[in-house]
Amino acid sequence: MMLTTLTTLTGLSLLPLAPGTATDSVAPFVQINSQSYAENNSIYALVKGKESDYQGSNHAFTFNEAAFGLRYHNVTLSYIYRYEWFLKHSPDALLLYGDSLNRTDMVPGKTYQVDLNVNHTIQQGIRLGWRMEPADNLAFYVAGSYLKATDLMEGQLHGQVQRSASDDISGQLNLDYVYGEDVLLDRIADKPTSRYGFSTDLGFDWQVNRHWFLSAFVQDAYGEIMWDRAPYTTAVANTATAETDENGYININPIASGFEGYKEYKQRLTPKYTGRLAYLFGDTALSASHFYGYGAQLTDLAVRHGWRWVSARLSYTLQSQAIGLALSHRYWSMQVVSDNLDYQQASQLSVQLSGQVPF
Repeated sequence: MMLTTLTTLTGLSLLPLAPGTATDSVAPFVQINSQSYAENNSIYALVKGKESDYQGSNHAFTFNEAAFGLRYHNVTLSYIYRYEWFLKHSPDALLLYGDSLNRTDMVPGKTYQVDLNVNHTIQQGIRLGWRMEPADNLAFYVAGSYLKATDLMEGQLHGQVQRSASDDISGQLNLDYVYGEDVLLDRIADKPTSRYGFSTDLGFDWQVNRHWFLSAFVQDAYGEIMWDRAPYTTAVANTATAETDENGYININPIASGFEGYKEYKQRLTPKYTGRLAYLFGDTALSASHFYGYGAQLTDLAVRHGWRWVSARLSYTLQSQAIGLALSHRYWSMQVVSDNLDYQQASQLSVQLSGQVPF
């Protein structure tokens, strides 16, 4: 019974170092975590810039991380690689983006309120993690990472665009962003240099009693990347050069005026919070989990059952109606979450894989 309960707890823990997984010798391990979400829209179409039935929404993000390292007892040292971006946008901004990709006309008489925030970076580095257990039913996790980054984009675009009843396009957009590559105005600029970066992770597992279990994890509780000579543009763009092409579609070639230059820049990493409360009875657990990050919130309800060597979990995400399936063992785990069998239509898609080889 104790082994089965431990297997269940291993699957419930949100920490990178779960209970019951410590080794007495050096053990290589791998952890892969890919999470993508586009509120009310296809994450594939949004990322790839494909035609789709875009709906007004506010959030989209993707976070991908791979870690390869060594574990000894409750200490890990690993190499990590991360790809991360997120968008916070007004519903009108996404509708306008969809009109552009789908080659459909803007709604006559409608004023589109455009508000877009973007943050993107690619990082790699070294992470040191430690799980400490001051009591049999309580554990804390802390990790620190030293990072170097190879790509940068962060900034804001806001303003409004409208199409009159007589099909005239007018509007003004204010742009303020830093970048490695200017994808908006095609400025040719030197690449920025990542001077250094760091990140901290925190979490805990607490088995309150024989029935209740609580786990929480904060990734990038505080983290930043320092950049040297980061290109930036601060500009105001208007629609003075809106034209109609031979097919009757409107093309807008904005006239921009403002400032360009280079500067030292501090890019903050976005904290990602996850909490889970579980009720255990026998070898079965019912749980509720909540994720908050990038302005988005995802809540899932799940049931997990443990057998002698493995536990299985079935979950349902309230916001996206995604179904999740997971299997957990003391030394490996896998999980897939999606709201559509066709990944190109899914608004939420998560894949997690981990394993270690004890010697």
